[in-house]
Amino acid sequence: MESQRRQLTQTEQTCGELRRRDADTRETVAAKDAQIAVLRTRLDEADRELVTKTKLLTDLGATQDRYIYYCCYSYCCRCFCCFCCSCCALYY
Repeated sequence: MESQRRQLTQTEQTCGELRRRDADTRETVAAKDAQIAVLRTRLDEADRELVTKTKLLTDLGATQDRYIYYCCYSYCCRCFCCFCCSCCALYY
C-alpha cells in the first residue's frame, strides 16, 4: 500500500511537471507567433516601400533619359564623336 502511494505521488509530480512544461511551451509558441506576425507586417511594409521606390527610380531614369535626349538634340553639335559638349561625353 505504501509503495502504491509513493508511486501515485511520483506520478502526480511527474504529471504536474509535464503540465507546467506544456504551459511554458504553449506560452513560448504564442510569443513566437506574435513575433512572426510583427515580422510579416514589417516585411509587407518593406515590400510596398521597395515597389514604390523602384517605380520612382524607373520614372526618374526615364525622365533623365528624356532630358539627355532633348539636350543632345536641341543644343548640342550632335556629332557624338568628340567630347565637345557634356551631352556627347555622356555617351562614352
